[in-house]
Amino acid sequence: MTGVVGISYQSAPVAVREKLAFSVEQGVAFMNSLRNEFSLPGTVLLSTCNRTELYFFSEADNEQLLLDIQSYLIKYKKVSSDGIDKSFFRLSGDDCVQHLFRVTSGLDSMIMGEYQILGQVKDSFRVSSENNLLSPVLSRMFHKAFEVGKAARNLYRISTVTLSAGEAAVKMVKNTFNNIAAEKILVVGAGQTARTVVESLEKEQCPDITVVNRDIEKARLLSYQYQTAVADFTELPLEVAKSSVVFVTTAAVNPVLTVENMAEAMNQRKAPIVLFDLSVPRNVEPEVAAIEDVSLYAIDDLSLSENSSQVMNEDMLDIEELIETALQEFNDWLTTLNLVPTIELLKERFNEVLSRRLTFVENKMSPEEFQAVSQNGKFLTDKFLQMIIHSLRETSGNGRHTSYIDMMNNMLKPLNSDQE
Repeated sequence: MTGVVGISYQSAPVAVREKLAFSVEQGVAFMNSLRNEFSLPGTVLLSTCNRTELYFFSEADNEQLLLDIQSYLIKYKKVSSDGIDKSFFRLSGDDCVQHLFRVTSGLDSMIMGEYQILGQVKDSFRVSSENNLLSPVLSRMFHKAFEVGKAARNLYRISTVTLSAGEAAVKMVKNTFNNIAAEKILVVGAGQTARTVVESLEKEQCPDITVVNRDIEKARLLSYQYQTAVADFTELPLEVAKSSVVFVTTAAVNPVLTVENMAEAMNQRKAPIVLFDLSVPRNVEPEVAAIEDVSLYAIDDLSLSENSSQVMNEDMLDIEELIETALQEFNDWLTTLNLVPTIELLKERFNEVLSRRLTFVENKMSPEEFQAVSQNGKFLTDKFLQMIIHSLRETSGNGRHTSYIDMMNNMLKPLNSDQE
């Protein structure tokens, strides 16, 4: 059974999502713990600013497992279960696969058609792969999802205007200023979201951008690409005080802008400031919004109506059709797994018969003759196997009709010494 348990921006506000967010290291520890607890062959954890989703494969077809994993996740994160259960969704089988395809295609995104999610899913898959947390079924499902995401991107006729969260945030902030290019802007962080923010600011021809990051070398790399200024992380309050717009994009576990250091910055600044926290967990303490002259926005405040209104119905219908086709192709592959044990048994039985006959004649001919007979026997065995396997695939509908597979299994019961 394939399944997914999770929350997203559709089911939970950022105040809930941040409690269930994982860093890469935390995610690997959680998946290992989960695998040991439930004997799961494969897991992939997707944790972004808009969602935390645990995909898994289980040999057992047990819907109760979805609830058990949800409870385990809540307990693992030490979150109170009061009222949080309603924020979760639980899907299995086709519903799970279809959901993943909608995620990678951008149909399930806060910003319709945004492209960043596909890279985030690939990163999550890579983490599971590198830590031996994948199963063959889960691996196939995700590779199919990557195909869907890539194909969907080409179907969006509005692809030139679909936004990432960073781009949408810049666009939203731009609407609050007469001329954003005249403002001094600070970007806290140097990851992918920070990069999209800086790229968007560059398009707006903003010349006064400073990047601050704990790893200053990453900040310098971003600076080299986009000709921004760089400041040391220890100077964060001072840089905030000098800026009229601050984008926070870090992946810190605890807030990097607290009420205390924001109050310090505002005492120096003595002028209005706009903060946009694009992090989950939030990296700006929510109470900062109460400080005079501070306008604080979080990712759930993104204005999406303009972008979403440009998503043409024809695009969405084409992508939904793409997803349905991909789902059928994945299910077709799943059914072929029904044939694998029988095909392996066929090979075993044929090789067993060949081995017995070769053992019987080995001492009755020269080594050269035996080698020729062995090669010919292997050739004939492989040819007959190919014909039978081809016939089995056709007769069983490539594994759909299990009655034919059962019949073949009965024919292949273990041989006794008198059967050859």
